[in-house]
Amino acid sequence: MKEVLLILCGLICMCGCSNGLNKSIIEPLTVDEIKANIDKDSSFADFYKISEEVRAWMLQSNINQAEYGDITYKRFFEYYKKITDADYIRKLEERYSVKYNRLYPDYTAQVDSIVDYWRAYREDNRLENYVHIEFEKLWKEYYSYSGDVREVNVGFKITPLRGAIQQLIFRYEIKSKISNNGDIDLFGGNRCLASSPITTPQTLYWKADYTDERYLKNMTTSEVKRDYDIIIEVVEVRIDDINISERVDNIPHSVHMALEYCEDGDNYYADDIIKEVINPDYMTFYEYIEPKYEEEAKSIDPTIFKMIKAFDEHSSQEDDSH
Repeated sequence: MKEVLLILCGLICMCGCSNGLNKSIIEPLTVDEIKANIDKDSSFADFYKISEEVRAWMLQSNINQAEYGDITYKRFFEYYKKITDADYIRKLEERYSVKYNRLYPDYTAQVDSIVDYWRAYREDNRLENYVHIEFEKLWKEYYSYSGDVREVNVGFKITPLRGAIQQLIFRYEIKSKISNNGDIDLFGGNRCLASSPITTPQTLYWKADYTDERYLKNMTTSEVKRDYDIIIEVVEVRIDDINISERVDNIPHSVHMALEYCEDGDNYYADDIIKEVINPDYMTFYEYIEPKYEEEAKSIDPTIFKMIKAFDEHSSQEDDSH
């Protein structure tokens, strides 16, 4: 009888000291149990937040409850601490970094060389290198019977810089000097097309739109130059049967992104450049180690690993649906 009492007392003590960790993760812990476990290990707070999300997902399916209902908080928490342990992750990364470095050498010098080459190429093929455009003068047409202005034409001097221009497209916008920010508004500006060859510097005219004509008709060329800036943007130049902008399209996409968005010394697109230009089979260290990390996590507890994978897939599908 004493032996039975001792066994019962031992079981009571074990249950009392477990702080609810022997419960199935389907069952919520009490506030006191949560607090006791956090007091013992502060990482339990983050763990329990995850377990709450997992439990909510499990309760949506009897199959999930049947498959994973035997998992206790103790077992799940031990798994969580193992796979999130900084020392464990560091050792894992050290072990696989040796293999990774043998597979993929340091491409930094090659990436820098590629970016420098295409930067010089882009600069050499700027449209402004092929033509110079500047406002020259106004040319007005008048009604013969009244002498009033019938039409205002804006003249631009077009100067070819690298051979005869077959066709040219540019935009311009007239802005007062006090409000000029140096850019043509996204949906503003006037589009001009020169479809005849331009072999030498010459002045061509385009009719002013209604908005500009209202004030230009009362101004002289010198007054316009004094009070206004004319912002010009070259859109396309065609020389030797080639649209020059197409040359810039030859720049690899990843290199273009680096040139466009990275400051000198920073290249957030280095991995993309390696994949696109140097080695299409290249993987970042994260891409390489992720499946290795999953293999290690699975070996610790295959059932919990399977549960987490299923939960993550469900969460991703919900995010996509929203």
